Amino acid sequence: MNFEASTPTPQVGTEWISKNNLVRLDQVNKTLAGTSFEEFVSPTRTFADGQIYFTFKKQISSSLRGIFLLDLELMLKENIDSGIFIWCEPIGDKNSLRNLRGIEIIS
Repeated sequence: MNFEASTPTPQVGTEWISKNNLVRLDQVNKTLAGTSFEEFVSPTRTFADGQIYFTFKKQISSSLRGIFLLDLELMLKENIDSGIFIWCEPIGDKNSLRNLRGIEIIS
């Protein structure tokens, strides 16, 4: 069996690449304005290759988080550039027992 993907991955356009991080962040914020996404996430940084990092303003249950992020990414692809993909900012380990034992997880 051959499970090779035949669809090329969308690449960001020259318009996205030519902008700096602050201009791209402003564009993302304007796109989020007035949507339900604006209440839950905030963009923190962008990259010319299409990456956008977000932090959560509010908690979303793990059962809904995946669908929420897929919908967010689709909305950004449709409204800004088809080559965009999103990431969540890494957060530290919140497990109090591991923190008491002195175990540190480096991300």
